[in-house]
Amino acid sequence: MNSKSGVTSKLGLSVVQNVLSDTDSRDWPSFRGTAIEIIRLAGDPNCSFQNLVDIVKRDPTLSVKVLRLANSALLRLEDEVTTVSRAVNVIGVRALRNMAICFAACDAVPKNQLGDFDLAIFLEDSLRRAVAAELLARELGMSNADEAFTVGLLQDYGVLALAMQNPTRAGEWTAARRDCAEHRREHELAIFGQSHDQIALEVAKHSQLPAPLAFAMHYHHKVESAPTNRQSQLIQLCSWAENIADVFIVDDRQPALELMFTRLRQECRIDQKRAKEMLEQLPSLVEEYGQILGLHIPPQEGFDELLQETNRQLAEMNVSYQELMLELQKVVRAKQEVERELRLANARLERLAGIDPLTEIANRRHFEKHLLRIVQESQRSGAPVTVLIADIDLFKKINDSYGHPFGDTAIRAVASSLEGNLRSQDLVARVGGEEFAVILPDTDQTTGSVIAERLRLCVQKRELHCGSTPVPLTISIGGSTADSISPARKAKPISEWLFKMADDGLLDSKRRGRNRVTWKKSAVARFDG
Repeated sequence: MNSKSGVTSKLGLSVVQNVLSDTDSRDWPSFRGTAIEIIRLAGDPNCSFQNLVDIVKRDPTLSVKVLRLANSALLRLEDEVTTVSRAVNVIGVRALRNMAICFAACDAVPKNQLGDFDLAIFLEDSLRRAVAAELLARELGMSNADEAFTVGLLQDYGVLALAMQNPTRAGEWTAARRDCAEHRREHELAIFGQSHDQIALEVAKHSQLPAPLAFAMHYHHKVESAPTNRQSQLIQLCSWAENIADVFIVDDRQPALELMFTRLRQECRIDQKRAKEMLEQLPSLVEEYGQILGLHIPPQEGFDELLQETNRQLAEMNVSYQELMLELQKVVRAKQEVERELRLANARLERLAGIDPLTEIANRRHFEKHLLRIVQESQRSGAPVTVLIADIDLFKKINDSYGHPFGDTAIRAVASSLEGNLRSQDLVARVGGEEFAVILPDTDQTTGSVIAERLRLCVQKRELHCGSTPVPLTISIGGSTADSISPARKAKPISEWLFKMADDGLLDSKRRGRNRVTWKKSAVARFDG
């Protein structure tokens, strides 16, 4: 294989590599087996064509799908393809990799991990976006049109990860799927606290997806902030494909049609006649690709039928009732908007209730709830838990010397230093006036001591000035680790004891001269709670 195969390197950019720490233990949708091998080998310049053929042959299901694609009307071959070797040759290396990604994406999530989430409906909608992206890419003559289908299929893939993380609420997203794309995203924020594009880089790295796909998944709702590079075409393509697919998804189709025609005309120079011709192809292609991918796709409503139904509904409104109906629609939309804003406001209030207003990190209430949950998880998994308690040294002297407003500045500086030097799974909270607490899940004493010392040093090195006067800033830290917690014990008294032992370590650090770390060993092992 040479560079002409068009294979994109894997996620080698530091911005992607650093998204997940090595200790991230969350469950994500997982690509398995043959798909992972093909994705990896397709990017290896030393991999031969025969290597890829051999991998496909080892997977009977994939072999059947490759042959089915090679003989489909999509490729329009005159002679029947009867061997895997010729099928791979006909499809091409890049298309084979994209095909493997598509197959894997459709089979990456066990249905029993999604609660009431309707996976079949989600995949049907994803297939609409994929076909829309491919049609539009070919219409625009894009050089990377062969990746368009794959990126369209995966652009909302993060929704599956959110559903896996929150199966008890996943059904709420399915109920909101017939809203337009931006409203669906707002529903995700209200339901899950995150949206599919916000976690896209993490999901893409976990699935070993190529960089262009990862960035399209991440930026398609914020095209204006995307990096200007060769991935930008795919990112923009996802945004347009979403509007096209929404015409076949949303309940309120007339605004969706108007938005789609406007964007295609203004941004793609595609007039309404050509846009209709392109969309007439979409339903049958969705059915055909669904068959190739092994999905149970129901018969699709044709674009002409969609337009006729929309026009029929409009025609039924006679002149005498038209204004009344329009006013009623405004009232309904206003009510839905109020309800949506109320849901979002309630979600924001819930998050704000756990935030310290001065530092904008977690407060003591949120810290205690989170520590209790981490202890319970540790009881199930047997993983260690470490707690750190930190206090600003000589804080009263800082207040007395420079005033309380500057004292607040010092508190914010320490909070920022602590938060900026922790891992994604850790939590830092302000639990008192100048006192902070840190939860380090799945962390033993050795690692916890290293992290505590790093936090102490980063605060000590922080440059803080009151006017032109430098103000030294240090913290004392106490730490305690629970290496193993019996499931038979009550979690709340254990979490309280773990906090107390770390606090005792903090007092020892103060007595020994401040600006140091002191550990209280085997706290829970000695606690008979």
